[in-house]
Amino acid sequence: MKRDFPDFHAVRSEHIGIHDALLNWRRVVAVGGMAQHTMPIFQQYRPEEIPDWQLWATVDKPPAPDLNAGWKMERMVRNLPEKHREAIRWHYVRRTDPRKQARILAISVSVLHDLVHDGRSMLKNRLA
Repeated sequence: MKRDFPDFHAVRSEHIGIHDALLNWRRVVAVGGMAQHTMPIFQQYRPEEIPDWQLWATVDKPPAPDLNAGWKMERMVRNLPEKHREAIRWHYVRRTDPRKQARILAISVSVLHDLVHDGRSMLKNRLA
């Protein structure tokens, strides 16, 4: 019997607010304070003309993080139970292969999926 691989990109409707707060947290705690989408050497590069076929690839920069809210979220994440904390850190900051993270935590991929959703619920309840 083949099992379906969990969709780690899906966010339950009741978790949208906490998901946005966790995305802000990711921008605060990522190396260098902001997640880099471009290698540092190319950040100031501006081409003379962008070919038509590349126009679809131009993306706006993410908004500047709210540092106070980000560090408050870091304290809340730090106080989660160990497996929930590691699942949330993996999902928002590290983002490697889910099978690898599941092996590290000695759990199945579906349990990792559940830990991410349960961690969001815990954080949402602590904010309320």
